[in-house]
Order: sequence, then structure tokens, then C-alpha cells
Amino acid sequence: MSGWNDLIPASGGSNDGHFTATCTNPRKLDLSHIVDRSQEEAWDLMTKASQRRDFDGFKQHMLEYLKASPGTRLDEIEKAMRTQGLNYWIYALEREPAYNEVIVGPSGELDCKYVWTLNTSARPRRSRAIAHRMASTPEENMQRLKFAGEIMPETRPFCHTCKSKGHTSKKCEVERPEDEMTRVVLKCTNCDGLDHRRRDCPEPRKVEVNRNACRNCGDEGHRASDCTVPRQADENTECRKCGKSVYMSFELAVFSSDANGGASKTVGHFSKDCTNERVPKCRNCDERGHVGKDCPKPRDIT
Repeated sequence: MSGWNDLIPASGGSNDGHFTATCTNPRKLDLSHIVDRSQEEAWDLMTKASQRRDFDGFKQHMLEYLKASPGTRLDEIEKAMRTQGLNYWIYALEREPAYNEVIVGPSGELDCKYVWTLNTSARPRRSRAIAHRMASTPEENMQRLKFAGEIMPETRPFCHTCKSKGHTSKKCEVERPEDEMTRVVLKCTNCDGLDHRRRDCPEPRKVEVNRNACRNCGDEGHRASDCTVPRQADENTECRKCGKSVYMSFELAVFSSDANGGASKTVGHFSKDCTNERVPKCRNCDERGHVGKDCPKPRDIT
């Protein structure tokens, strides 16, 4: 429902009667999945995990330390890690969140600019995909870590008109541009004209096509594949097997060229009913009597 989020009481900060749409307090994070430890215990476990090169364990104990140290920034942890010579490094990467995402800091800070990642090297290999997202110097990275966090779902409403958060398009003060895709356009279904409706069309009405009728005889109640009425074909129709030009009327009469160039009337047929010997057709010159690999004419690549 549009505008539902701005009616939800804010869950972060003090409950002073404001709503999510106008909330500027740090987000209340759910840290129930992280083990409760003291700062000293969590840091000691980080040190041991660093010594045995346990990446996953180090990251988990680092989250435990952050939980035990509300308000601690990532740049402060990085400085302490460098002082004690730990084997992991924290980097801040540029990341543009989507309209339904927000970068939240370790203590619930909203709208952080960077996302943090843990690395096993002081100079990680920079692939072309992320080279432009990394800081060029350790000093710049340290400054970025002050405003680094993790990607989380956005709870504030997003305005698709002015592309900002805090309200919906319905309450936006910016004039909404005309949407060409939703503008109603008149189109006549009889002549395809764009300046009138079908009821006002001056052209003769098109013959309505009965979609339930047989495409061969026009009657309802059966399909063309089950039709008992002989099929019709024009003078360009030919048997796919023997290649004879045929003209089939309702009596299945066939007019094909005879040896003298005249027309002789024979019984018409389809390729599935053909009793004549199969005559191959060349895919190179379109003549019958041979196949493409035996064609004496130059190869036609078109």
C-alpha cells in the first residue's frame, strides 16, 4: 500500500510519537544472532583467530566486539588492529544503494556512504570491477571507515518523482512530469487511425474474423486439420515431394505444365499422399534433380 511506511511508528531512538518517514534517529539493530561477550573477551578471541588465520572466526568475534562496544567506529577498530599487528584489514568501498536499500553503520547510523569489507592483505588485489570503489591510500581508507556500514533494507518511503526518501510520490511537492507511457491515446480499431474511435470511423467496417471457425471451410465445430472439405491452393502451390506445380480447387483438380508447355489436368495431392518418386531440390540453385553438394553452378552464399 502506498504510504504505509510513513504510518509506522519509528523503531529507532526514543519513542516520542514520530513515524518512520520522519525518523532521523539511529536504527535499532537486531543483534540477537551475535553472541554476548565482554570487550576484552571478544578482542582476545579476535587475536587468537588472527594468529591461526581463521577468517570466519575473526569476523564473527569482531562483530561480537562491536556489539559489546556501542558507538565504536570501524576506523577506531582498524587503528587498534594495526597497532597490535593483526593479520586482517578493514576496507571501505563505494556503494550506491538502491532505492529500497540503506547503508547502516555499526551503531545504527543511517545513510552511511561506504560499505566495509574484511581483507586478508594490506594491499588486496584490485580487480577492474572494484578498483574504482577502493580508496587510493590507507589514509583515505581510514577516513572512509568513519562513514562505513552494511547494506540493509530501507524502511523509509521512497518518492519516485523526486528520487528522495522520506515521502511518497503522492505527497511530493515537485510537479510530476507527464508520463507518455500512461497517457491515453485514441486509436480506431477499424482503420488504426489515432484521431477517432471505432464508433466514429468513416471507413467501411472490417469483416469480423470468427476465431472459432475452421480456417479451411469457414464453418464452426471443427479445426482445419479435421476438415473433410478438400483444401484450396493457388497456382504457386507445389508438392513437396515430387515438385509438381498444382492448383487444387474444391474438386482437387490440378493444372500442371506438360511437356509441350501447355496445361494438363490431373488429380491433385499433397506430399504425404504423393506416389511419385521423390525428386531432390538443390538449395544452391533451387532447381530439381540434384542436391546442393552436386550442383554444377557457382556456390550462392546468399
